[in-house]
Amino acid sequence: MINDIISDLLTRIRNSLKVYAPIVCVPITRLSFSILLILKTQKFINNFKIIKINGISIFLIDLKYIKNNTQSKILKLIRISKLSLRRYINYLKIKPSNLLFTPFNSLGFFIISTSKGIMTHTKAKTLKLGGEILFFIQ
Repeated sequence: MINDIISDLLTRIRNSLKVYAPIVCVPITRLSFSILLILKTQKFINNFKIIKINGISIFLIDLKYIKNNTQSKILKLIRISKLSLRRYINYLKIKPSNLLFTPFNSLGFFIISTSKGIMTHTKAKTLKLGGEILFFIQ
């Protein structure tokens, strides 16, 4: 049983990128589907699909590399809100100076869980939605 789905997903992706693995398998959840959809639309991963292995359905994620498969498209994956410490932000405070990691603010995206679903911080700002800051990706 996995307690923290987001941390598990990020750790599996991070570990696969360290060994230049072309694909990674993660358990299927609605939360991981939403996150993978954002990663695909922001072009951090190539694609993902559902496959069955021994009767168990999993996501198969096709990771994206640049420069002849020597550098990953994903440079940083940092978990912000954790099970032990939740971090929330109001939409009025979604500015570069207020997003906890000021050195990274203009180079990547914060993924925020809002009442309308999981989205990037820029989309949440335009829709005037605040929520829990899940992680940062660059």
